[in-house]
Amino acid sequence: MKIIKSYGLNHVRYHTWCPPEAAFEAADEVGLYLQPELAGVPYAEIDRILETYGNHPSFCMLSLNNEVMGNTEFNEEVVAKAKIKDKRHLYVCTTHPVGANRNDDFFISAWGVEKTNEWPFAKRIVGINWGGGDVVNASRFNLFPPETQSNFSSEIKGLEVPIIAHEMGQWAMFPDFDDIVKYEKGVLRNTNYERIKAQIEKRGLLPYNKDFANASGMLSSILYKEEMESILRTPNYGGYQLLDLHDYQGQYISIVGILNDFWESKGLVTAQNHSQYCNAVVPLAKMKKRVWTNNEKFETQVDIANFLFDDLVAVKPEWKLINQHNEIVKKGILNQKTIGKGGLTSFSAIGVDLKSIKKATKLTLTISIPKSSYENSWEIWVYPQNIPQNKGNVTVIDGTQKDILEQKLAAGQKVLLLLDKTTLKMYRESCFTPIFWNSIHKWPQKAHTLGLLCNSKHSVFNDFVTDNYSNWQWWDITMNAYAMNINDLPQHIKPLISVIDSYIVNDKLAYMFECKVGDGKLIVCSIDFKNNISNRPVSKQLMFSILNYMNSNDFNPIDKLEIQDVSSLLQ
Repeated sequence: MKIIKSYGLNHVRYHTWCPPEAAFEAADEVGLYLQPELAGVPYAEIDRILETYGNHPSFCMLSLNNEVMGNTEFNEEVVAKAKIKDKRHLYVCTTHPVGANRNDDFFISAWGVEKTNEWPFAKRIVGINWGGGDVVNASRFNLFPPETQSNFSSEIKGLEVPIIAHEMGQWAMFPDFDDIVKYEKGVLRNTNYERIKAQIEKRGLLPYNKDFANASGMLSSILYKEEMESILRTPNYGGYQLLDLHDYQGQYISIVGILNDFWESKGLVTAQNHSQYCNAVVPLAKMKKRVWTNNEKFETQVDIANFLFDDLVAVKPEWKLINQHNEIVKKGILNQKTIGKGGLTSFSAIGVDLKSIKKATKLTLTISIPKSSYENSWEIWVYPQNIPQNKGNVTVIDGTQKDILEQKLAAGQKVLLLLDKTTLKMYRESCFTPIFWNSIHKWPQKAHTLGLLCNSKHSVFNDFVTDNYSNWQWWDITMNAYAMNINDLPQHIKPLISVIDSYIVNDKLAYMFECKVGDGKLIVCSIDFKNNISNRPVSKQLMFSILNYMNSNDFNPIDKLEIQDVSSLLQ
């Protein structure tokens, strides 16, 4: 049984395992729309389902099955007969087909109708590569720098029925082992979490559990927000379904929810924040990018989606741009318009000259509708166009210069060792997005990581504004880095930037760590600071911050390694 929660455009599908009659009665009472699905050909129960439950006002939609690609003609015939028997509902041959079927009243899929030369011969209408596979080279979130203006208009062009995204999201997160005790109060035992906990404890990673869960969850939450908004930005898109709002332990393990298995908050987003982008009225900022330099003018178009039953008359949206210190950089009022029901209304653009911003800054843009609770916010980052790269008394070398590395460290000097896949003995492909769903079912995925974790208060980030998780500005860094496998280093090494591995493998991975080697001081880093760096302001700013830190009195690593330990990372 699939529940459709409807706020006009925003349909969210959940799984429920309660008895059908109870589900319908509860949905009737609270105002949910239900989309039941049958199970198994030849759909012998369809007549009895319509007769038994058809009078429930919550019974709005019916799908013959889930993800069945064959029996097209037979399915179409069954739908045609169902329409004759009971005209009160909307019918579809299957949830997530390849191409629309005749007689469908609506269309639910992760694939649109715009053709491609590769299976499934249609372009995706969700953010992730829904079938798994090479997420690095398939998902728009990895292929293109972060922005907030793309939509799925071309992918759904020509569809004559409402379209709903199938199982959107599925951005995986790391489990929180504090939930284990909750299962002990019932009849189930969470051996999934117990196995993962034992594995990371062997790696010395157990103290990171809460941080891994939160950081991977925050990455997933910003991806969910952008994916929902990309659908809202698409004219004539009928809505979306999530695989679920909460985690579930079936199908090996699926930690993809903003809520945990017990429908409890993980502390990632509040209900108020979630309602900014999952609501009947949603302001939308259409930015070509999230990272800017201070020689540019920040610009964004503004749309407002309205799926109330009424127009919003004579609205003058307000906007403000604040920095990380909650200081207003600029604010204004947009032109007055009536926001028509059932679609998008475009307002005047916002433009702000950024030349007054002299150092790396995070800004938050908020657009709100006065005298209402409707508002939405987006984070952007501004960097100086001209960032000096003063090495000072730091020696910067790569993994081919082992002799220089030993000499400088033996002489008590400071060294920044930059490694890549050509010099690392063990590394992991990494990318911006986390894995899709779970990596047991989708093992061919090219990357199996869940974002990064860093200590944002550490002095190495003094000149690099960051949260402790992969926010949007980390895109350029993570798409140009390899995760070092440091399983064999002493466990006391605490990475400055950890990479969160899939909970299936649980390697200890890092982009950067610091240590003392003899009298020398060392930072080892596997981020690319060379290729096309002049056009990569985020990476350039991080390099600037690292060098400033290494040239300051703050650079005094506590952890110690032998030169043989460092050499063990190299080919």
